[in-house]
Amino acid sequence: MNSRAAPLLAGALLIALAGGLVDWRPVSERRPNVLLISIDTLRADHLGYDGYARDTSPNLDRLAARSRRYREAWAPAPWTLPSHAGLLTGRHPRALGIEDRDAALPENAPSLASSLRRAGYRTAAFVDSMPRGFVGGERGFGRGFETYVHLPAESASDFRYDAAITVERAATWLAHTRRDRPFFLFLHTKSVHALPAGAGGDDPRAFPYDKPEPWRSRYLSAAGAELSWDDAALGRGVGWLRGWNEAVAAGEQDPTALSPTRRKALEALYDAGIRYVDHQIARLLDSLESHGFADDTIIVVTADHGEAFVEHDLLLHKELYRDVLRVPLLVYMPWEAEGRDVRSRVTLMDVAPTILRAVDAPIPPEVSGRVLPEADRAPSEAEPLFTYYRSWPDGYYEAYGVREGTRSLIHHRLGRGAPFRSEWFDLAADPAEQHPLPAGSDAQSGALLAQLRAWMETGANGARSSIELDAETRRHLEALGYGQ
Repeated sequence: MNSRAAPLLAGALLIALAGGLVDWRPVSERRPNVLLISIDTLRADHLGYDGYARDTSPNLDRLAARSRRYREAWAPAPWTLPSHAGLLTGRHPRALGIEDRDAALPENAPSLASSLRRAGYRTAAFVDSMPRGFVGGERGFGRGFETYVHLPAESASDFRYDAAITVERAATWLAHTRRDRPFFLFLHTKSVHALPAGAGGDDPRAFPYDKPEPWRSRYLSAAGAELSWDDAALGRGVGWLRGWNEAVAAGEQDPTALSPTRRKALEALYDAGIRYVDHQIARLLDSLESHGFADDTIIVVTADHGEAFVEHDLLLHKELYRDVLRVPLLVYMPWEAEGRDVRSRVTLMDVAPTILRAVDAPIPPEVSGRVLPEADRAPSEAEPLFTYYRSWPDGYYEAYGVREGTRSLIHHRLGRGAPFRSEWFDLAADPAEQHPLPAGSDAQSGALLAQLRAWMETGANGARSSIELDAETRRHLEALGYGQ
């Protein structure tokens, strides 16, 4: 990607003076293009620019060097449907009525794609989802898109999710798109996500995370490569991980008993998926360059949630701890001369209004997210962040959380029928949330619990919309771990 200042700066610059700060905004007869990339299940601290030791993300690191790097970007929920609802509407998913796996976006939900289309944009999306899946067009996510392609890799790869094919389809669209209007291109890939049950070929080891060679073995030790993930008691592949979680929730398995070799193997396989996706994203960015779009395209790269490796109790992505809810967020504005870190806490709901403001399109009044700051906000401007996990009524884990200031509270239950318990954390002293504070240790903790309970009691306060899942979609979601 070309790092020189964009031609957009050839136009006039609006200078707004407020409190001594200068806000530079590009003005052009033609609005910039927008590329939004969501890498499903990508935790922020496994990327090089975030300090990770492995070379998982050299291409994203290069993009990060020229981007705003939001170091404290948070998802509202640790699973795909609600987080993408927040990302693509600018509203908290619970305010949209999204409480379980049958939920859909209500008709009156604001839509980033619709707003951009009204502003004259050509809109297209390529998503690793079935039409009624968690990013499916029939869930309401297709609203405002002229082109919405589901599961591009479904019949073109040995892997159910293959970023190589998804990127290829998006790059082909870029190559053929007309230049009479700017474009909004949304790409969602699940290539970092654990493989669905029954996917991934006939390898007897049944790796829960898997990619083609040479990526598969890039970080895997000899001992890790010999492990089998096929167990009569737990399950096979991702079923092994789900079986482990179920056993922990039932009190039949000590979460600390996962051997270091197994944990390291899981992380190695997961990291291989990140390196694979990083390679494919570079192909898409190269396509922007080769077709002459790089100098006038806003690029946003993020994720819907991270992944857990028994830092607390579970594997996969259910808990409301930092490991799963803090996500990468890179915002590349081609007219900004250099990259920079922004450490104020922001959310996925802030992405849609930021894009709309950047292209000078109206922000719908229903949007509750805030335009992302270009520099750190004052602590007094911080707002509480409410999070939740509730994918189906009788699941073995349910949780609600709030972060405010330097305090975090997670109110959750592990095990069907188990009582809720509360954990408080001092984020200044314990950012990894490893050492809960004693209950009632200070007045702030009690106030935080009261605030969270009030939010919980409101329920899903939007006009709930639901979708009937056909048998194929139900099997697909259950293969991913979203079952009864």
